[in-house]
Amino acid sequence: MSVRSPISLSRSRPLTFSPEEDREIIREVLQTLPSKREARHFLREFGDTHPGHPDTLHIALTHLHTLTGEMTQTAALTLVRLSRLGLWPIIVVDDRSWMEEGSTPAFNPHSPAVQVQERICRALDSTGAKAIPMASGIFTMDYSSGRKAGKDPSLFYPPPSIHTDLSLISRAIHFGSIPVILPIGITNPAMKLKHFPSSEALLALSKAFSLPSSTLPVPHRLLLLSPDLHLRKHALINLADELPRLQAELSSRELEAIRLAGQCLEYGRPTTSVILSSPLQSSIPIANLITDKPSVSPSLPPDRKPLINATILRKGLPVSVVHSLEELDLPRVFSLLESSFSKTIDRPSFTDRLAHHFHRAIIVGDHEGLAIVTKEGPGQAVYYLDKFAVAPASQGLSIADILWNRLVKECPVLSWRSRSDNPVNPWYFERAQGHVLIPHTNWTVFWYGFNRGVGEWMKRYMEVASHIPASFLPPPSPTEGKAEAKG
Repeated sequence: MSVRSPISLSRSRPLTFSPEEDREIIREVLQTLPSKREARHFLREFGDTHPGHPDTLHIALTHLHTLTGEMTQTAALTLVRLSRLGLWPIIVVDDRSWMEEGSTPAFNPHSPAVQVQERICRALDSTGAKAIPMASGIFTMDYSSGRKAGKDPSLFYPPPSIHTDLSLISRAIHFGSIPVILPIGITNPAMKLKHFPSSEALLALSKAFSLPSSTLPVPHRLLLLSPDLHLRKHALINLADELPRLQAELSSRELEAIRLAGQCLEYGRPTTSVILSSPLQSSIPIANLITDKPSVSPSLPPDRKPLINATILRKGLPVSVVHSLEELDLPRVFSLLESSFSKTIDRPSFTDRLAHHFHRAIIVGDHEGLAIVTKEGPGQAVYYLDKFAVAPASQGLSIADILWNRLVKECPVLSWRSRSDNPVNPWYFERAQGHVLIPHTNWTVFWYGFNRGVGEWMKRYMEVASHIPASFLPPPSPTEGKAEAKG
């Protein structure tokens, strides 16, 4: 089997689709049910994308691992639909059958690697796209600073450094083609073609995209599509906070994928995310592109979570827990609360209240998200969620989910109140174990974390919530506003 030439760009043609395929794309978009904010964000970000214009180009660096014929066809169709929506795929082929652990076998044009690449290209072509196979000219493996380790001449210490040339990839995309890349590099100084692990190719490409000299933008998404890798318990992983805990509960194969994702994200933008999914889950990447959130809310209680069919990984933000009021940066806290609620906080009164009731605060990132828990009631036996806020500029980064997950771990039993007309209440209903209306008021009390003595605790929660003073100042009356303007 011969390798198709990667320099056949002049034969590139625009993507062509049947009316049926156009309708299928529209159907998948409508099934994502984006909110108004999500729809506006998507149209603003992807409404004017064109592969020939680098300033508007969005890239999906895609890792295809060990696919059957059906999986290959489904993955190809998904990737082409993403390109129609403004996210252009760059595909790195992976099939571990051609790699022996710890070795870099010489390139063979009849190897399984080339067969896998050909199968992917044919699948893409059959959807109306134009695939460009690339087997050389991208990676150079520099062994000049290494030395042989032991008797195996293919093992070097340290491993070779990989240099990446993006010019072929850039040309292919400029002409409307989808690059399909084999992890093959030419060695220096021996000048031989060799296979190397696809994970190293992904990392080398991620690094190359981030360099100032790059002619292509940093990838918007990293897609890891594999039939045998699925973190069924995790809809979202905030790597900056959760990686140490995950190391104790995941398999070595899963940890390898997560570490690869984390290394690639180090070269990405803060908003870059990784999708870990089966190639048969065709709707997942499309839904994530449009809504920019996991398919399942990661902060739902375990007994209310539907089947998790994909995992979103983000470099994310660190989460810190503050146990004393003296450690809290109150000016930053007040600023976040006022921007989040669009109200002016009664700073002296609220500070005095915290001095007597503060339990702990949970902070996401540099005050992008905040939860304040107080101790209320006789003997301060009731743990009460006084404030839960996300900075307006950080909306859409799953910060509310990250904050809530940590809140549940830190406070296994909790109550809070919300005005009955609060538009956030549906989100609270999904996460609360119970709720009740306080008679003759506009307050709803929520709680989670206990199963016994519900009636007695409900009375306590209602009593506590009824006596929590307002934290924000009332808005100025129209006459006050006129007086200020006049003065």
